[in-house]
Amino acid sequence: MSNAVPEAAAVAVPADAESPPADQSFGTELWVFRVEEGLGNACALIFPDGSGAVVDWGTQRAEPLKALIALLQRAPIPRLRFVVATHSHADHTLGLEGLLVATADRGIKAERLIFPTAVRGSTRTHLGRACLRALDLGIKMSSVAVSTLPESPPAPPVAVGVRPGHPDHGWIVRVIAPIDTGIGAAEARAERRGTTPGNETSLILQFAFRYRGKSHGRGRALLPGDATIATLRLARRKSEEFPELSLTNDALVIPHHGSRRNWISDLTDTLRGFALVSAPSGRVHHPSADVLRQAVSACGSGDDSRLVCTSFAGVCHAAWRKDSRGAGAQPGRLDPCFGDVAVRLSFDTPPRLIAHDPLGPARRQFGHCRPR
Repeated sequence: MSNAVPEAAAVAVPADAESPPADQSFGTELWVFRVEEGLGNACALIFPDGSGAVVDWGTQRAEPLKALIALLQRAPIPRLRFVVATHSHADHTLGLEGLLVATADRGIKAERLIFPTAVRGSTRTHLGRACLRALDLGIKMSSVAVSTLPESPPAPPVAVGVRPGHPDHGWIVRVIAPIDTGIGAAEARAERRGTTPGNETSLILQFAFRYRGKSHGRGRALLPGDATIATLRLARRKSEEFPELSLTNDALVIPHHGSRRNWISDLTDTLRGFALVSAPSGRVHHPSADVLRQAVSACGSGDDSRLVCTSFAGVCHAAWRKDSRGAGAQPGRLDPCFGDVAVRLSFDTPPRLIAHDPLGPARRQFGHCRPR
């Protein structure tokens, strides 16, 4: 397997200015939709020009798809720059084929489908069926499975999207991990067993604003799918080697729906904005109490907390039941907490929450982000 990977495209602009110009309209929205099926993950980026990208689509519900199409149709020319499946598991790919068809039917054809596994064309998996559908629709596909062979230098990050949105500044989305020989081995084992590759193949994506050819520190977002601790540590090492890949972020979609098996304290150190949890209600381990507590330590608690969950966590419900005497109405096991959430990222101002279910703030008193 070749490890040749395209260099990240740079925005061709002068290099003599010191700071970005004030342009409040130059922002990006990160949406995390509530998913009912399984664990589920469905995220979207809406870029400054109104074009969009999807990172995972593990839902077949009509509501998130309708909301996504409405977001894309705000642009003068609706455009879906790329769709990424961070890995093959059904809760990240369940609605992928339907997404490609529905957007194409509305004149918003996805321009590229990106995924970590080299195994495609199979009807056995949701990702395989989505790849076959992409082939029918004429959508380009990129299999990101980079092998760093012993005789080869480490491969650079893979640029999956870059757009000059202004004469002086733009943005870039990169795959920053995994870059490891273990990906190919995991894929081979899965193919022999007739299963899908595991979380060790999960991509980690980074959104960053760029100013005059260089990444700007404000407004970064990190979308790690179900990346394992080993992959996250690899990303950390790469970020130390390449400062522009710093994991410091204004928005982090917590890996693997808040599972403690996919969380390291290093991630807490990267948070300076919002932590977003994509998880269904009532699950005991997703998100886990330990991850929520650590996220609260970085994001604060109470009204000013920057921790938001799409649904009411099972551990929050359990905590409420223990001290519910006099606490008011039962919050409900299957109701959402913040529901669909969106954070607006800017290259020169702190992030802000721009969409959420109004029940969310009221439910903080019952959960792990209650006022302390």
